Amino acid sequence: MRRAWALGLLLLLVACGGGSRVTRLDDGSEADLSGRWNDTDARLVARAMIAQMLEGAWLAEFARTHPARPRPAIVGGTVSNRTLEYIDVGTLLAGIEQAVTASRQATFVAGRRERGEVREERREQAVFASVETQKIEGRETGADFLLKGELRSTEETVGGMTVITYQVTLALINVESNEKTWIGNHKIRKLLRP
Repeated sequence: MRRAWALGLLLLLVACGGGSRVTRLDDGSEADLSGRWNDTDARLVARAMIAQMLEGAWLAEFARTHPARPRPAIVGGTVSNRTLEYIDVGTLLAGIEQAVTASRQATFVAGRRERGEVREERREQAVFASVETQKIEGRETGADFLLKGELRSTEETVGGMTVITYQVTLALINVESNEKTWIGNHKIRKLLRP
């Protein structure tokens, strides 16, 4: 009885796991199976936006007008997905935040959700941490700019072939004046053949 049960379990495992083969890919390799938005597109758009942002005149202008604190602070805002696909725009923004912060030309401050957690940590420190290590309320760095944008797509199909165009537009909005200080955009076009 025990042998039959073990054999049945083995057959079930073989039947369930035998259909797929997995191959690990390098982070920088391209794998576009469907023609829809994917991590390669997010990486290409982030790279283009970072270059546009860091080469923009707004950085030099900020440094000129704020000599005491020449690195602007940016907070991530909403990037709207206006396509018909589910697209995790968070990965796009995370890549931009990481690269801009690493450039040391600007810095990102915690967004709305993150700030709540950090503020809760400070409240707990006020009660539970030693006086020497407590962090004080009211010393946050205020954002100079809000990064906001949208992702749109269009699709054209003729004779079984489809062209999908994705356009990402991002803007840095001056938090004090509401001026759009920098606007960048990048398009990705894909041709899908049957």
